[in-house]
Amino acid sequence: MRTSIIAFLILAVATLGCKKQNENGGSPQSPISKRDTVLGILLSTREVVAGQLTTYLTFYDTTGAVKWKRTGNDNGGTPYPAYHNGKVYFPVSTYFPATQSGYFTLYNLGINNGAEQWKYRDANASFATPVVVNDTLYVANYQSLYAFGPGGNVIYNRPISNLQPLTPATDGKYLFLVSAPIMTAFYSMHAFDIKTRSIVWTVQLGYNPPQSLFVWNDVVCFVDGSLRLQALNKNTGAVKWSKTNQQYGTNVFDDKNVYTFNHQSPDGVYAFDMNSGTQVWKYPYPIQKDHLYLFNKKLYVMGWSGNKRYMNCVNTTTGDTLWRKPVDINASFSAPVVTDRDVIYLKSGMNDNIARILRFDAETFAAKDSFVVQAAEAGHPKVIMRSGAAY
Repeated sequence: MRTSIIAFLILAVATLGCKKQNENGGSPQSPISKRDTVLGILLSTREVVAGQLTTYLTFYDTTGAVKWKRTGNDNGGTPYPAYHNGKVYFPVSTYFPATQSGYFTLYNLGINNGAEQWKYRDANASFATPVVVNDTLYVANYQSLYAFGPGGNVIYNRPISNLQPLTPATDGKYLFLVSAPIMTAFYSMHAFDIKTRSIVWTVQLGYNPPQSLFVWNDVVCFVDGSLRLQALNKNTGAVKWSKTNQQYGTNVFDDKNVYTFNHQSPDGVYAFDMNSGTQVWKYPYPIQKDHLYLFNKKLYVMGWSGNKRYMNCVNTTTGDTLWRKPVDINASFSAPVVTDRDVIYLKSGMNDNIARILRFDAETFAAKDSFVVQAAEAGHPKVIMRSGAAY
């Protein structure tokens, strides 16, 4: 059975929120408690049932035992769930080719047993993964923004011209939304004031959606459609600084800097000061780069050097290599999920086509445990902690 991994990055496929932030957004990666432990791992999959792909949401414990499993009864991909305050929000699409019709359903499920709390169905919607701010659930849809109360009641459905079903980033005050006319695919970003329900500014981005968008203090930072690294004033949309000399990609951030790959020669990983945009250092890294993560004031860079793949641990102050360890070259890794002590991946073997959840020590990259995922396709894992935190 062929396994394909769909890693849901901010707007790279279907979402804006690519950072492992708290559920209200706006905070960098940081340990929440050294006493916290993993409650379980949510994974959206597609499995062949009666000759047809069907979407499931499964909640595993850390040994791979299934705590509960729900079906979305659809054939529309592997959606990425959201989590808040003991509830899982799971958007699924259902399409019937024979009649060229379908509908979209947003499920609210209890984390302990997967029991349905409520659902909302709309024949004219295409829901993105929701975000939650102050117990209100916000869902971007084609042409409109939905706001749901805790009981599933629709508080409002705000029309926004050409709005795309892409998960917004948020700082708790604004939702950063993306729109694009279908005919031109020219993208714009909007700052939507949650309190006044109004758009306070709009900035044009180009012919591709933004990637790796996050909010830091008064800055909203992202890679635009032309792969430029941009930092805007989140209150006005004015450009604070912009890096146009390279084509940038995946990024992570801490309380001082943003760290990002580039896609032009000379290849490397760059650290930029978040306030000024000044380059702090450059870490030379040739050929293909897989991903980045931050932990305990260190930057971790997975990538290739020649025909070998390594995990590189980098000093975030100087850009110097602290250590490097070899990584399996016969596998495809999802984007990392970093908790208070672990880094978790969905890995697909290139030789055996078997998907596995792998858990490593986030600081030393020592392997801890793993389990096999039985599915034709699997989405990006979401890790739920006993404290209520989600990554």
